[in-house]
Amino acid sequence: MFYKLLVFLVLLVQGCATSTVPNPDSVYPDHPDPTLMASLPFIVGSVRYEGAALLPRATRTKINVEVPDRTVFLFFNTCGREDLYKNPKSGTFEYIYTPAFEKENMDSCMLLITAVTATGEYHRSAIDFTNSTGRDLAGDVFCNGKWIKSDGSYFCQTRGRPNVGGIPTGVRFASQVISAGPPQCPPLKCLSGCTEVNGVALGKEFEVNTGVGFCGYDFMDQSQLVFRLTTLGYTSVLNVFPPAELKR
Repeated sequence: MFYKLLVFLVLLVQGCATSTVPNPDSVYPDHPDPTLMASLPFIVGSVRYEGAALLPRATRTKINVEVPDRTVFLFFNTCGREDLYKNPKSGTFEYIYTPAFEKENMDSCMLLITAVTATGEYHRSAIDFTNSTGRDLAGDVFCNGKWIKSDGSYFCQTRGRPNVGGIPTGVRFASQVISAGPPQCPPLKCLSGCTEVNGVALGKEFEVNTGVGFCGYDFMDQSQLVFRLTTLGYTSVLNVFPPAELKR
């Protein structure tokens, strides 16, 4: 019975793993390198984040973005919106994010914040949101040279490379889990506790060569506890691309 359940869960997890995240190419059609490192600071609550964060999903989130000097465009992009603010004042810009019901509050729908300065510098923040459902699976994540304990989900940003993948990102669990990831992303490699029963692959520890851009991987144990690992593989720490109208 357990293994029949596992087959069902594999199909369920595969469906979740292919949930829509915003394609960075859609932020700027003429962006020279869409996989920009997320390093634009922002504050949520009393916590300051250095460009990337995993936050609990809420009906209303106040985000204070630290806007660079001479910013001419400030974009807020999700899977369902693009909000544009022109010539925001330097300092702190307050943005209230209220996700649209049954659109932006479902599955994975990240928030990308991009500032473009008058000299053509691109600065980015990336925020992933997770539900607190009481079904969180605890895991240890290896991200950019550090092991981090996390419950339910984690957002790892590290160097990515096309085709072969970049710096490895890993995750391990106390018991065996099933795993799934979207076909367009680098595949997970099982490192320990790896078995296959009735065509269902199980494992305790996994690793992936971080791909370029955003990828999401889901894991589920026998008790149907769930863990979601989101990766952002960047290829550039700063983009400089003065728009034509700013050159004149």
